[in-house]
Amino acid sequence: MFSPTFSIFTRPALLLAVLSARSVFAEPDFERDIRPLVSEFCNKCHSTEKQKGDLDLERFVSADGVRGDPEVWLSVEEQLALGEMPPHDKPQLEPAQRVQLTSWLHGALGEMAREHAGDPGPVVLRRLSNAEYTHTIRDLTGVESLDPAREFPVDGAAGEGFTNAGAALVMSPALLAKYLDSAKDIARHAALLPDGVAFSRGTSERDWTDEKLAAIRAFYARFTTTGSGTAVDLQGIKFDTNAGGILPLEKYFAATLAERAALASGAKSIAAVATERGLSAKYLGTLWTAITSPEPSLLLDSLRARWRDAKPEDAPALAALVAQFQKPLWHFSPVGAIGRRGGAKAWQEPATPPITGREIHLGDTTLTLPDGAGDDRQRIDAALADFRQLFPAALCYSKIVPVDEVVTLTLFYREDDQLRRLLLDDAQAAELDCLWAELRFVSRDALKLVDGFDQLWQFMTQDGDPTVIEPMREPIKQRAADFRKLLTDAEPAQLDAVMKFASSAWRRPLADSENAALRSLYQKLRGEDLPHDAALRLTLARIFTAPAFLYKMERPSPGVEPAPVGDYELASRLSYFLWSSAPDAELLAAAAAGKLHEPDILAAQARRMTADRRIRRLAVEFGAQWLQVRDFDQLDEKSDQQFPTFKALRAAIAEEPVQFFTDFFQHDRPVLSLLDADHTFLNAALAAYYGISGIAGDEWCRVDGLRARGRGGILAFAATLAKQSGASRTSPILRGNWLTESLLGDRLPRPPKGVPTLPDEAPAGLTERQLTERHSTDPKCARCHQRMDPFGFALESFDAIGRFRSTDAAGLPIDTHSKLLDGTPLDGLPGLRAYLLTQRPADFEHQFAKKLLGFALGRAVILTDRPLLDDILAALPQHEDRISSVIDSIVRSPQFRSIRGQDFLSKSNP
Repeated sequence: MFSPTFSIFTRPALLLAVLSARSVFAEPDFERDIRPLVSEFCNKCHSTEKQKGDLDLERFVSADGVRGDPEVWLSVEEQLALGEMPPHDKPQLEPAQRVQLTSWLHGALGEMAREHAGDPGPVVLRRLSNAEYTHTIRDLTGVESLDPAREFPVDGAAGEGFTNAGAALVMSPALLAKYLDSAKDIARHAALLPDGVAFSRGTSERDWTDEKLAAIRAFYARFTTTGSGTAVDLQGIKFDTNAGGILPLEKYFAATLAERAALASGAKSIAAVATERGLSAKYLGTLWTAITSPEPSLLLDSLRARWRDAKPEDAPALAALVAQFQKPLWHFSPVGAIGRRGGAKAWQEPATPPITGREIHLGDTTLTLPDGAGDDRQRIDAALADFRQLFPAALCYSKIVPVDEVVTLTLFYREDDQLRRLLLDDAQAAELDCLWAELRFVSRDALKLVDGFDQLWQFMTQDGDPTVIEPMREPIKQRAADFRKLLTDAEPAQLDAVMKFASSAWRRPLADSENAALRSLYQKLRGEDLPHDAALRLTLARIFTAPAFLYKMERPSPGVEPAPVGDYELASRLSYFLWSSAPDAELLAAAAAGKLHEPDILAAQARRMTADRRIRRLAVEFGAQWLQVRDFDQLDEKSDQQFPTFKALRAAIAEEPVQFFTDFFQHDRPVLSLLDADHTFLNAALAAYYGISGIAGDEWCRVDGLRARGRGGILAFAATLAKQSGASRTSPILRGNWLTESLLGDRLPRPPKGVPTLPDEAPAGLTERQLTERHSTDPKCARCHQRMDPFGFALESFDAIGRFRSTDAAGLPIDTHSKLLDGTPLDGLPGLRAYLLTQRPADFEHQFAKKLLGFALGRAVILTDRPLLDDILAALPQHEDRISSVIDSIVRSPQFRSIRGQDFLSKSNP
């Protein structure tokens, strides 16, 4: 009996059979040809009276009635294609009748699809999935360590099998309570700053202080290096006072020497050289001017002479000469003594070297001032000052927290005037000032010093002279008073920052009423005697629990007809499609300009976003989920006894598909490369697992030549092979079913009731393949197994955890030969891959496009999407089958860019 297998989206290989049938038989008419068939073979169970399975086919008396309820006939088509209608124990259609009914269904449904092509589909209010919620929070706060959904219920899957489908994203009171707890926890990470609010990894004043200290030290490290330092002995404990913050002279001398000719001739600019070498253009220019100047200088002349004869490799020697001169020219004082009576004025202060007449003694070097006009001593002081200006012993006090006094009133010490003067441009200086202002603000050191001063005064009255710190009293008190005023003055700016944050969180500008409501909430909380920071954090929690944040809010237009969504809504559609997160600043700017709805601009944004690192999320949420290996690192069903090393490798096995799909999207690979790629991405652990040598370390790298090693493409991922296997043995059935349904889109009937479960291990005397073949001979199961098992047998050279093998657990040779239902022979992975690429490429591309479309729309693909899928497949060859062609077609489609009218009735359209 002819029983073509096709869904509402008939694939090319099967379409030929249908078209051939339609050329033999006259175009079927519903009332004349189809209704009698339905009455004879269907209505005995699916009548108005019986309605078995809630299906009434007797009520359809005309083609117009069919057109009004296509979902019913989609179900009929599916059951007919699966061979489940009529049931096996009931009278069956003759081959010609089956072809006639099939042909009519295809034609009628196709006509309805074309009539309403571009329908956006059901309007479903979608909340953020757990993954989208997490990515959105991380992107908004900039804190990658946040895991706000860790206690949430697991999202289900719907639509085309993805967790972002609206039908699966229900809301419950329990989940709402989780959202509230999470929002409060996220708000605890908000650190209040002088001009706004920023989010931190930590939740305490100490955490925020440590982060700002680390940020300032990192800033200093961009421009400085470390040195030997000057030792200070404090009651037997030795500290280095200036081990960091040193001018990296070797790099600057090396640059001037390597580019000497180019700089001198003007072939290269100072700015270009500095950029190439990661140096400060400001200081490189100053140094170049100093060492090439013809003006005589007592200390610089000897350096210039050495420099003129030097080569790039002599840069360390030049730096060492400068260091020799620096040592007697500078003095470092304990930071803790600065500000006390009789104490130093600064940490780094000029020192005068030994001078005898016109001779200056700089370590082992003695320089003699040449004859000339003016006082000898004035000329020497001027020469020393010029050298100090160019070569300070340190650029900054990089420790920040003093450690060179046993007891000190200085919590944080800033001395970086030399860095600012010599190396920083205006923007960099402003950045550094901002970091210091934020450190002072979050640490509240000005207030702490008041108590610290009183405690130290009391301590010193016992066995010391407290008057030495008296000069510090008034400055400390004044700083505290100024800081208290700063705290109050900063409150409006911080509230404004929260309002601006709300706009980002809600993915659109706030309405005036929303802005007023949030400000009113803040004022209400303050009126309940909550301090400013607590009220601000509760306001943030409100932002995170608002429907505008938790849901992808879209407003349908009046009437029934579809209409374009707004630009901001479109921005969210695109960002949650590609990044599983909120729109970034550039996407929101395009929306604000009112340009995003233009197809070319929308497509250009999509291309930009696929090249971004955040496209990894599409690799996880679409790619890994489509292959059914998302969260593979948590797979806990393999036998520890048989596979003791598996758990330690789960994370690496799970990462390979993510790396592969990320590269696939970022570099615009052909869709069929998913099957025939000759590369993958491995680290040392997974490479060893695959038996591939030459890969070292934990870093992931591209490895080519995989087909020659028996792998390549999604069919040979250890993750997919292990997931579609049992706890202790392979499963050709699971692998074959996965390939048939997930990769090719062929639907298989549900297994009949009472089918026995196969044992975890093959009984003695049977190979794993023989066990499967014996099970598949059951007449109730045979037909489906004949369709899927050959695919699974072709993958038998991989064991239950995805490793290559030549023998099974019993030591018997692996047989990877199989034959498809139509007689096509397969032999192993190469044969399976060749079959898919030569016989079923359109089916694979169709299934891929269907799945990606469903993911992008957050719903099941429906009848009216059929023309769009046809267009996607037709466009692929014009763009070398690249993934960008599929994405471009999706984002330009009416389905992606519009929404049904608010008065649309679900039964008025397919």
